[in-house]
Amino acid sequence: MKSIFKKKWRMITLQFFFAIGFLYLTCRSVNFKLVATSIANINYWVLAFALVPQGISFLLLAAREKYLLSDLYTFSFIDLMKGVFISFVGNNILPLRAGEFLKAYYWANRSGCAYVSLMSIALLERVLDLIVLVILFFVGSKTILVHLGVHSSWLIFACLIIAIMIFLLFLWDKKTNQEIILHPHLQTILGKKISQICQHFLSNVVNGLRVLKSTRYIVFAMLFTILYWIMNLAGLYLMLQAFHLSFTLSEYIVLLLATSLGAAIPSAPGYIGTYDYFTKMPLVFYGINASIAVSFALISHALQIIPFTIIGLFFVLGPIQSLLKSKQFNSQ
Repeated sequence: MKSIFKKKWRMITLQFFFAIGFLYLTCRSVNFKLVATSIANINYWVLAFALVPQGISFLLLAAREKYLLSDLYTFSFIDLMKGVFISFVGNNILPLRAGEFLKAYYWANRSGCAYVSLMSIALLERVLDLIVLVILFFVGSKTILVHLGVHSSWLIFACLIIAIMIFLLFLWDKKTNQEIILHPHLQTILGKKISQICQHFLSNVVNGLRVLKSTRYIVFAMLFTILYWIMNLAGLYLMLQAFHLSFTLSEYIVLLLATSLGAAIPSAPGYIGTYDYFTKMPLVFYGINASIAVSFALISHALQIIPFTIIGLFFVLGPIQSLLKSKQFNSQ
């Protein structure tokens, strides 16, 4: 464990600076007395009930992975749940989003399957999430786009072009089954580093699709992805209700997109700083006092991280410790 973190110390340091910077942006010019008052006025019964959709979302992730992994290995549902919690807890207590890698190693240890194939499935999960988030973006952000002078039809056209390109890539792979290599002219335009990143990403996505031999499994995985994000939206709705804040459906969706962006940006363990800032800003955009917005950001963040991290540690602390000490993990 120490060796891999030593190799990545620059990235870890940068992530912590990101966290400190975004925490400063979140808390600057805030009336902390008003923050305390806002927290005191929370409906804690409703806030506690917001944990229910989050708990259901873990079950949905395990169900999704059952279908995505079926062609490789038949995992028990308990093993799938452990994998979900290994990823969740690992991302919250370790730098470098180590939870995703630990989950793939856990799958590999339980099944004997190749780590590369399993990591491709983990990446395919992120692609499915991205597809749903793009759909939600079009549903929820039309009013913001109008204010920015961007017509939603432009974005729809751009996404349609991207979808067609992905579909053609899929057909090409089915026909040739060859390794994906970017055209030399495109590599020249993008540069060596960006070309390597793009090629690695495309190769992993295609490898994930190659593993999935059943269209039915892909459909079920997409269905569980949609249900997962509905649960996230329900949890966000309940947390806002606990703070006595109400919005339209499109505004709830924009808030969900913003919090998801905050969790996606590289930062310290538990998305410290980035999550809080990207939760606060859309609330301020919708006219909520900055201090109240900060109180919601901090409490909602704690609610989504602390309870299930503590619960998860009871079940997966042993496997996480074993994986961190393994030679395979530290060699990556």
